[in-house]
Amino acid sequence: MAGSRASWPSAALLLGALAALLVTARAATVHTVITTECSPYFSWQTLGMFYSHRKSGQPGPITRIMCCTPEEYDRLPAADRDLVPTHVAPSYTHHPRNGDTYSAYNKPVAIIDWLAKNDVKEDYVLVIDADMVMREPFTPEEAGARPGRAVSAFFGYMKGVKNTLAMKHVPWVLPRNDTLAGPRGRRGDQVGGFTLMHVEDLRRVAPLWLKYTEDVRFDPDAWELTGDAYSTHKGDRPWISEMYGYSYGCAAADVWHLVHHTAMLYPGYEVLEPPKVLHYGLLWQVPGTQYSFDKHWHYQFDPLSCPPWNVGTDSRQSHKGLFAHPPAPRSFKTTGLQLLRDLLAIEVPITLNAAFCERHRKVCPPSDELERECGKAEALMKEYDEMFAELRDNLPDPCRDRDIRCNKWAAAGECEKNQGFMYDSCPMACKQCMPRAKGVQKPKAVEQAKAASGSGTAAAVDPVATAAAAALRAKEQQAQAAQKPHEQQAAADQQAHAAGSGSDADSVSAMAHRLRLKCTGHPEWSMEQVKECLKLAAKGQEYRPAGGGAARAAGGGAAEQAGSETGQRQEQQLHEDEAALQAAAEGEEGEGSQGGVQQQADDRLPGGGAVLTAHGGGGRHAVVKRIDGVLVGQARPVGASRLGLIGVLLWVGGLVGAFFLLPAARKAARKAGSLLPTTAPYRSKGRDD
Repeated sequence: MAGSRASWPSAALLLGALAALLVTARAATVHTVITTECSPYFSWQTLGMFYSHRKSGQPGPITRIMCCTPEEYDRLPAADRDLVPTHVAPSYTHHPRNGDTYSAYNKPVAIIDWLAKNDVKEDYVLVIDADMVMREPFTPEEAGARPGRAVSAFFGYMKGVKNTLAMKHVPWVLPRNDTLAGPRGRRGDQVGGFTLMHVEDLRRVAPLWLKYTEDVRFDPDAWELTGDAYSTHKGDRPWISEMYGYSYGCAAADVWHLVHHTAMLYPGYEVLEPPKVLHYGLLWQVPGTQYSFDKHWHYQFDPLSCPPWNVGTDSRQSHKGLFAHPPAPRSFKTTGLQLLRDLLAIEVPITLNAAFCERHRKVCPPSDELERECGKAEALMKEYDEMFAELRDNLPDPCRDRDIRCNKWAAAGECEKNQGFMYDSCPMACKQCMPRAKGVQKPKAVEQAKAASGSGTAAAVDPVATAAAAALRAKEQQAQAAQKPHEQQAAADQQAHAAGSGSDADSVSAMAHRLRLKCTGHPEWSMEQVKECLKLAAKGQEYRPAGGGAARAAGGGAAEQAGSETGQRQEQQLHEDEAALQAAAEGEEGEGSQGGVQQQADDRLPGGGAVLTAHGGGGRHAVVKRIDGVLVGQARPVGASRLGLIGVLLWVGGLVGAFFLLPAARKAARKAGSLLPTTAPYRSKGRDD
């Protein structure tokens, strides 16, 4: 009996460990937050985000973190204060310590204040901008997030992660030897847009995020080291300082990223497959129509106003209630990917109006105008959903090479040197995907993450694991279209905050659009010629190959026609070339052109090692470590998790048996005098194994 009593504490410990394993096996929880300022401009964006958050099926709660001065909050209507679940944080638009006027300080300040004053029970936090429409959910398991590894979108123009700027601010961070979120040798990741991060990581990152934002903002050399298109003179304070604050803050906290190339798209851009998020930060026009939209037209738009509204046909003239209705989904005559592009171009205003009408029907008195206009808005939303569902299952497989030179380029090493362009145009040649079977695309994100963590072998992919990780790379061949637009977004926001008007960045892009399309339809050109053509096109100049005439005019054959489908996206994906983005100094590809994500299938160090720390990063105490198993915390399939759990349960069962059955057997053996030797006395306390 004494032996049995002594075994109970150990058994309780084992049962506690088993309970912890069961808790770990549950799906991770997510809390979504958006950061806003105290104005109607963010109120209508907030309604759209909350509506799309629910419609997308995103699990977990969502909170608005609203940065307000006391005076701004007092002026806010009560209806706006109570609009959605809200946490009010202090405003740092005018920094209280350094006097700088820069609204982007509010993003880290909002996160710091929210985490400090709330008991956040969820495992992960999704930080996303208000001017986005969510289309599909983000979950840690599917996205590949884990402690020490966040998930975000890629912004290749952040050349300051691998130049003097990084050496000045985070010199102790060891250069990364992977290409999961930027070039090898970087000291920070080239990320932004949205962030899915473990809550404890975010607690460590947030204060550093603010610190490095302040540091970069006041760095006298930052104006020429960040890649900011509008920071062109000595003394300019980069508008994208906050992006570097986040990147350096994460690096200092030893939190690194897995980038999702296709998760985010700007409406109106060419598309290869549906994105998770639409970011409506730029002016765009619905192709083939007169309908256009720019968020900067609507600083004073009142989404809470009840009729009368006087909804017109020009969205620029929308002032309250609803935006002008976009064209009906079934009015488009395009097909395939062009139809997908056109549908995504109208999804934002359709979703926003549906969100507004959901509230109007709850709080506004019945009226003919409300019934007429909201009835139309709801009918458009229904028609859109039906048409998108019809199209989705008939889209071409995105896993295909789009240029006959893909294999040649891949053999020349372009899959790493020009990862953005190649992964979009030549995914098969770069071995980034497998043609889908029965509607399922099988990318190689699992192998990439494993290689980046030091796996010494390119092990075959479990079909179950591949399918579970599909979104990790199946969604990673598109959001390069969001990279150049984000450059324009930063410039547009900067101008809009200064002048209170919309951005003209898109008009500059439109001027060069025709020239860019000509760059991708010439199979006889080398990659360098394509790059030079696109760089000149961004400046409005036509490329003339050596020994030949200018690029052909419109309609120059089948190859050029096929190339025009993705011409705009290809230009965006050539590394966010500094010269192409800024149309400035010629030949300045340098670090800007080498800053592509280069997330290739084999990121191993010689000998199969990779730079790792306890969190998987290349921080101050990084070591070279070889891991031959599956990367801890990668996007794990449900099937594999269950098999692992079964193995753990069998192991625990064996230990329990050893604690209870073996002592009983030995006791019986002593009585029988036959099963166990008498020279091995039974220990009445502790383990006997």
